Amino acid sequence: MKKLKLTKLIDSTLAIASVLALNPIGVNAEWIQDNKGWWYTEGNSWAVGWRVIDG
Repeated sequence: MKKLKLTKLIDSTLAIASVLALNPIGVNAEWIQDNKGWWYTEGNSWAVGWRVIDG
């Protein structure tokens, strides 16, 4: 009986983790040009540091 409950708990945890891991996360970012040059936004602010784009 105890082993069955543990198995169900592990199965449920793995199912929830799989759903969360496979759920795509949306992003909002774009390049913008102004009188100072090009810069990259991330949502409501500008990006700081290096970013890997397309791999």
